[in-house]
Amino acid sequence: MEIKFIRQELENLPASLSREWIDSNQLGSYASGTVIGMNTRRKHGLFVYQKEIGAQPLLILSHLQEELYLGQNQFPLYNVEYKNHLSIDGLNFLERFELDPFPSFYYKFGTVSLQKSLFFCQNSHHLIISYQLRHSENITGVRLMIRPLLAYRPVNGIVDPEIFENTEAFLDNGLLRFLPEHDSPELFMQYPSGDFSNSPTWYHNFKYRFEKTKFQEGEDLFSPGFLEIPLKNGVTEFLSFAVGPLKRQNLEQIFIKEKEKRQQPQVDRQKRSDKIALLQDRIDNFIRIDNKNRQFFVTDLLENKFYLSLHCLMLLRLLQSGIPRGEAQRHYKELVSILSDLSPLKLFMGLNSEIQVEASTLFFVIFFLYQYHIQYDRKDKIDDTLDIILEIITLIRKNQLPFYRLKRHKLLERQYRKSELKRRADYEIFFPVWQNFLLNVFWYNILKMAIHLAELRGVRLRKYERWTKKIKHYFHSQYMRSFLASPTKANTHYNFVFHPAMIFTITLPFPIIEDREAQLFYRVLIKQFLVKEGIKYPTRNQHRLSHIISPILIAEYFEGWRKLMRDKKFLGDFFQRISQYLDDQLMEGVLGYIPNLLKAENSNLSLPNNASGVASCEVMYFFYRQITL
Repeated sequence: MEIKFIRQELENLPASLSREWIDSNQLGSYASGTVIGMNTRRKHGLFVYQKEIGAQPLLILSHLQEELYLGQNQFPLYNVEYKNHLSIDGLNFLERFELDPFPSFYYKFGTVSLQKSLFFCQNSHHLIISYQLRHSENITGVRLMIRPLLAYRPVNGIVDPEIFENTEAFLDNGLLRFLPEHDSPELFMQYPSGDFSNSPTWYHNFKYRFEKTKFQEGEDLFSPGFLEIPLKNGVTEFLSFAVGPLKRQNLEQIFIKEKEKRQQPQVDRQKRSDKIALLQDRIDNFIRIDNKNRQFFVTDLLENKFYLSLHCLMLLRLLQSGIPRGEAQRHYKELVSILSDLSPLKLFMGLNSEIQVEASTLFFVIFFLYQYHIQYDRKDKIDDTLDIILEIITLIRKNQLPFYRLKRHKLLERQYRKSELKRRADYEIFFPVWQNFLLNVFWYNILKMAIHLAELRGVRLRKYERWTKKIKHYFHSQYMRSFLASPTKANTHYNFVFHPAMIFTITLPFPIIEDREAQLFYRVLIKQFLVKEGIKYPTRNQHRLSHIISPILIAEYFEGWRKLMRDKKFLGDFFQRISQYLDDQLMEGVLGYIPNLLKAENSNLSLPNNASGVASCEVMYFFYRQITL
C-alpha cells in the first residue's frame, strides 16, 4: 500500500497541514513534520533527540531553510509560518510527497527536478538527508543553499536564547561541530561536498499553527551559518546530523543499505493484504530499545512513555495477527526479562520509575503470556510462566497490591488513589476507573488461565477451580440478574455503569456468561457504543459527560459478532463499512498509522490526534480477522 500525495492534494493547505509523517530510530529520537515540510506542532522537527528512555526529548534541529539557485534565479524550498504572515513559496514547486521507503519531497522547476529524502538510521542517533538533481538540458552552476535552524529546547518547552553561550561552529574539512553550551549535546553535521560559512543569525517569530499555548506568540530559532552545495545532474549529495562523537562515514553506502532494508519484502507478510502489511511495518516504529537491548512498544510516537499494560495489549494483538514464532518468542523473553528485573510486587506497585503501571497492568501481562503459550508453545517455559501467574494471583489474594481488595465470595473491589480519580480519557478506554464489573471479568479469566496452563503440565489447581465457580455464581447474582430481568433498562437501573470495554466479558478466552446472556449483553453494547467510525467512549470533561470515538477494541466487537451473531448479515455489512472508514483513515494523523482518537464530539476536550500503537495494532488485527474469516 503506497502512501503519496500529488500536487493537487498538496495545494489543499488545510488537508496538507493535517497530514503528518514521522521517522524514528527505535531509541526515542525522531524526525517529523507535515507533507509540505512545514512544522505545525512544537514536537515537529528534523532532529528530536532522546538521550535515554524516560528522558525528556530535546528538539535540536527544527528545520532547514533551503534555496535552489539556477543561474541568477532563486527558488525557496521551505514552507514556514511566522507570527504575522505565512511563507509557503516552497509549495509552488513541490510536485509530490512519498512516505516509502522513507519521507521524500519532489520539487519541479521547469525542466529541472530535485528529490530530497531523509531518514533516521536504526539504533543510532544519526539523521541522513539526500538531494538528487535531474534535468534534461545542459545546465551548469546549480547550487543549493542550506541554513540549519536550531532550537535546543525540550519538545514541550520554548527556546531560551541564554542557552546559546557559544554561537560559532567549529569546521574541520567537511565536518561541522556545534555546542551551544557545556551541558548540551554536541551536534555534528557531515557534508562531503560544499562549503559551510559561519554566519550566526537569529530568525524570529516562528508560529506553530496547531498549538494553543505560548508558542502562538512566536518562537525564535538560531542558525550558525549556511552551507552551499554544488549540484550536478544525476549525482546524489548527502548531508547528515548526529549527536557526537561522530566519525566520518560513507553516507552513500549507509543510504543504499537503509533503502534496501526498507524495501526488502518481509516473507511472512507477503500473503497479507497491503493495508495489513503497511500497518505492521509502521508499528515497528513504535519500538524503543532500552539499555539492556530489550525492545518494547510505546503507545504514542511523540511521548515515548512505556505503559506496560499497553505494551502487552500491543503484543497480544500481534500474536493474534499471526506473527512468526521467532518474533513471538523474542517478545515473550523480553517481557519475562522485564518481570524478572524487579519482584512482581515491586513492579506492580510502580517502584520502577521507567515503567508506568496501573490497575489493569497485571491482567494484560497474564493475557499475553497465556496467549503466547496457547498459540506458540505448549511445552517449553510453561512452568516459568505458571510460576509468574501464580505469584501474581497470590499478591491479589493477600491484598498486597494497592489497586483492589479481595472481598467475600472471592470478588474483587476497586481501591482508588487520588490521582486515578482525575479524567484520563486515553486509559479509561482499556480499564474504566469506576468498574468492579470488568475487574472481576479479568480476575475470573486469569484464574481460569492458570488452571488451564497447570492442566497442560498435568497439575490440578483445585482451590482455584472452586474459586472460579464461586466467582461465576456471585458475579451473576451481583451484576447479571437484574440485567437479564430487564435488558432494556441498561445503563440506568443497574448498580454498574456500561462501558465499551465490557466487550471483554464475551471475547476473553473464558467467558463468564452463557451464550443467551451473552447475546443480550452484546446487543446492548453494540446499540450504545458501535458507530461507523469505531467505538464511542464516554468520558468526562469538567463533570460533563461527553464522548470520544476511537478504533480501539473494534476487533473485540467484531469477534463478538463472529461468535454470537454471525447470522446477522446487517451487522456484517456494518463492519464492512467500518473497515472502509478505517482504511481511509490510514491517511490521517501521522501518515500510515491510526490516530488514537479519531473524533471528539466535544471539541473542548482538546484530545490528541497523534498516532497510537495500540490503535494501529487493533486496526491491523481487525483487518486480519476480516481476511481470515
